[in-house]
Amino acid sequence: MILKKSLCSVFVGVLLAACGGGGSDGGSTSVNTAEGYWSGPASSGYNVSLAVLENGEAWGIYSSGSTIYGALNGTANGSGTAFTGSGKDFNFVSGTVSAGSFTGTVAQKSRIAATANTGGTVSLTYQSDYDKPASLANLAGTYSGSGRTGRYTFSGSIPISSTGSFTAVDGACTTTGALTPRSSGKNIFNFTATFVGTCALASGTTVSGVAYLDTTATPYRVLALGLNSDKSDGVVILGTKQ
Repeated sequence: MILKKSLCSVFVGVLLAACGGGGSDGGSTSVNTAEGYWSGPASSGYNVSLAVLENGEAWGIYSSGSTIYGALNGTANGSGTAFTGSGKDFNFVSGTVSAGSFTGTVAQKSRIAATANTGGTVSLTYQSDYDKPASLANLAGTYSGSGRTGRYTFSGSIPISSTGSFTAVDGACTTTGALTPRSSGKNIFNFTATFVGTCALASGTTVSGVAYLDTTATPYRVLALGLNSDKSDGVVILGTKQ
């Protein structure tokens, strides 16, 4: 099961809590040309994966290979070809949280080129997989993976049923939850999980957020990010289908 404890000195939940977000389906009255799932290199040397939802929420990670080194949460907007973004960056390596902003250009469903207020840059390419409907049939299966909470790292496996629900048991910890397609019709799922027992999060904690299924990878990969109710802690999970 995916929630076995191991001590970690970084606090991912602080980042995730710092800038709203919770996977709501609220919409926008104007077209956000930055909406979509994007990935590409940053000048820091990491690869950035960023989901910009139809309501302007932005959820993401930066990684190298299968290792997650930081998480991102905030808002992002494309108005024509102008791109702006703001939020929090939590760096797992240094254990620091920093607020920041980006400005740059966006070509809808093509590319984002942006520069941070600190001088760093990102060059992101649109992933057309985002435009596919979220598929519970593609999602179903058992995933092996790793992730982080506010105080722990964890690894293991989690089975996801054909309805998107899951129950995972590891010793004294039981985790139940679900991934459900969002009403946007895109390849984004709402993600919820409840932890009971001796887990990486306190017993009784429920987190909610979003998940993305990468069907361009072989085997498929899922990225899930969630926050607890008072946005004081959260989880980031990167799983590979077995």
